[in-house]
Amino acid sequence: MRICGFNKRKMGQSSRKMVVHEVCPFVVRFRDAMNRFAPPHQIVSVVVPILATTAWRPRAQEQTASQVLVASSPRVLADEKGDLGDSGKVLASQSICICHRAQPLKSSQSAFWKVRVPDWSKPATWEMGLLSPQDWQAPWLNDGKTNPEKDADFHREDPAPLFRKEFMLPKKVAWARLYVSGLGYYEASLNGKRVRDQVLDPGWTSYSERALYSTYDVTSQVRRGTNCVGVMLGNGSYNPLPLRMWGNLNPRECLPVRRPRFIAQLEIEFADGTRDTVVSDSRWKVAEGPIRFNSIYLDEIDDARRETAGWDRPGLDGSRWGRPGMATESIGSLRARSKPPIRFTRTLKPARLTEPKPGVFVFNFGQNFAGWVNLRVSAGAGTKVVLRHVELLNPDGTLNLMTSVAGRIKGTYKTADGLNESVGGPGAPAVAWQSDTYLAKGKGIESYTPRFTFHSFRYVKMTGLPGKPTRDAITGLRLNADVERVGSISQTGRWPNGVSNWFGTVRLRNSATRFQGVQGQMIAASPAISLETYAD
Repeated sequence: MRICGFNKRKMGQSSRKMVVHEVCPFVVRFRDAMNRFAPPHQIVSVVVPILATTAWRPRAQEQTASQVLVASSPRVLADEKGDLGDSGKVLASQSICICHRAQPLKSSQSAFWKVRVPDWSKPATWEMGLLSPQDWQAPWLNDGKTNPEKDADFHREDPAPLFRKEFMLPKKVAWARLYVSGLGYYEASLNGKRVRDQVLDPGWTSYSERALYSTYDVTSQVRRGTNCVGVMLGNGSYNPLPLRMWGNLNPRECLPVRRPRFIAQLEIEFADGTRDTVVSDSRWKVAEGPIRFNSIYLDEIDDARRETAGWDRPGLDGSRWGRPGMATESIGSLRARSKPPIRFTRTLKPARLTEPKPGVFVFNFGQNFAGWVNLRVSAGAGTKVVLRHVELLNPDGTLNLMTSVAGRIKGTYKTADGLNESVGGPGAPAVAWQSDTYLAKGKGIESYTPRFTFHSFRYVKMTGLPGKPTRDAITGLRLNADVERVGSISQTGRWPNGVSNWFGTVRLRNSATRFQGVQGQMIAASPAISLETYAD
């Protein structure tokens, strides 16, 4: 029995029922915690989610009715029963904000649902996050250090901390979720493997009001026996440098700031139905990592000689590791991330490599983009390779360092004592250029990619490398919110070559939660459209 159809609304024609071509159910209020920002599996953090569908159908036809079923298991849903919710037949064209009459759900509960308009869609599912503060059994941790009292001292070495915790699972695991947040940024791993490929997480919020957390399905990464969870922290916007942006704006005076902190809760269900929880607490261990300095506005310095092999795997001798501190400073409520995460979505190869001066190598990627470069190098231990990023060159082929500068920090002034001081404040560089520095460990071919900074650039200058590099020494990694591509426009007229492609690139460069290129910031939750042009 069909309970709904589509009316053909053409002048002089009567309405008739039509079969929808394809129905795709999705949840409006949700957050990605599985693999991609897409159906069929989503995770939400509201007690009764708002549902929606998309239907591909012929033009001039509209939906006249629908029915939504929400079930506790795929088996119940297959029997066309909604033990968690059944909207019944709804005579309306509405396809968003659907009232499905579901009962309030619990933290970590899974729900399976489908819709018919008029035929049943494929089943989809969502999973609840942690819905109340009481669901969090874990406290926030930091490295136990204090921030400097003098502004100039913020520019000294301050290693990104590593946290680890070994734990034993006595039985076979059937289900496991890791709930985690880290301010400003974090990178989480289990048994030596990153839990997902998203980066610069979480998105920037007003931390005094809310902090975003992510949920990861780690069922395949935990095992019976000894396991180890690891977390690396970056400063992000929670511990920024006291730069005088545009001459007078100090982020540390405008934002809620503290030492980097994280919270983690690993929920585990065994095959026999029993459960266990591993949380961030005082039993974790902490040590300094190889990232010796990181700033979202300036640079990152990584000394590979300081790496600790196997730090996030079981069996490490942690006798020299210390105990973490408790981050007790007030912070806003934890909220599930509701926008797609930032990932590197495209790799770019340099189009050209030049040497404007001896030992100075300039890589040209042919276009501006926001992101990182991956460096591949073979050099002796302690070799210091510096990468600087800009958008334009000088006429002689050298970098124009004034084209990619944070907060217009360009130059110095005379203090009352007659000293030259950066307009960026005490300890700041005279020019707040974008750069990354890698110190090699001297063991074959090494690979380095930044973690806790980002840049907007077209050109990269490399110095410090013995010998002349090849173009494949670095690869560009474009970063943006991992929005779904929904269309494209091809232009065969006389538009200036590349204008539309430039628009799509800039749109992606600014499409994330407070993820910015050089010129602006934009919050984006919508899919991106890529534009391409071709000259005649």
